[in-house]
Amino acid sequence: KGRDQARPGRVAAKPGGNRNKRRGKVLGGAGRIGGAVLRGLGGDDKLARGLEAGGAFFESYLSDIKVAFTPQQEYYLGRAVAAEAIAKYGVDKSEQRRAYVRLVGEAVVRVSSRVPANFGGYHFEVLDSDEVNGVSGPGGFVLITRGAVEAAQSEAELAGVLAHELSHITKKHGESLLRKGGKFPSMLKGLSAAAPSAVGGQAGQWTQGLLQFFGKAVAEMKTTAISHSYGKQFEFDADREGTYLLSDVFYDHTAVQSFLRHMRDDDHMHTGSATHGSPAARAQALDPVIAGCMPFQPRERTVKVRAERFAARTGREPALPGFGAK
Repeated sequence: KGRDQARPGRVAAKPGGNRNKRRGKVLGGAGRIGGAVLRGLGGDDKLARGLEAGGAFFESYLSDIKVAFTPQQEYYLGRAVAAEAIAKYGVDKSEQRRAYVRLVGEAVVRVSSRVPANFGGYHFEVLDSDEVNGVSGPGGFVLITRGAVEAAQSEAELAGVLAHELSHITKKHGESLLRKGGKFPSMLKGLSAAAPSAVGGQAGQWTQGLLQFFGKAVAEMKTTAISHSYGKQFEFDADREGTYLLSDVFYDHTAVQSFLRHMRDDDHMHTGSATHGSPAARAQALDPVIAGCMPFQPRERTVKVRAERFAARTGREPALPGFGAK
């Protein structure tokens, strides 16, 4: 179907491949919010227009941000969350594995009608950790651990892991939890307090207010994303949407469930079952979802190519399951 609008040139890799050389800098050094990031979140350029408009601008800005972040704000928030995850774990040393994850992730995004185009495109990365986990940053940032890639037993399961994390993004789970959290009212209050000063000619206080507000938002979203503490309902929502997403892009839609089933005995599975349910319980909850999907009937060649590609890119022996209808 082609979704080239979801990968604009403005977020292309820098020439020479240097974006992959420095730990914590893979996604463009997004750990700090400043400069172009601040402008994108509502800083210098918007501030100039706001001062001309007076208090009406700030009243409108605050009113909008109470309801939802803009696509541009989501992008910069997600970029900062991703950079925090990379600073914590580093990136996988295998470029072949990373390239493979990007290939599968971009295929899912470009083919699916369930993944909307966004401000800065979708980005996929592999973290250097044996833990089986994934990190989803708002605005299109999906990072999964090396352990999660190694735990997948097929390309469909790998796509399922990515689809689960993409679902957290498309369903805006991170933002929803931020807004429901106890700290959000005080964050808004602090930003509101900076607006009168800006109208009075003290633009620096508005800038500081923005930095503090979005800095706290990144901290909250980072904690949720890295610890995967979305709660049982959001985890099931992501499992369900991930299943539908796999079906939409012609992967085996049972792969999210099969991944969860063999994860229940994995010693490296990330903690948090008490908050988001055990893998076994989540797998069982998908039974009615899968029953409502059309049967997966791949061509024999499709199964063979995917199995061989998965084996070649992950260094395993190809496993060819029973073929569906040709």
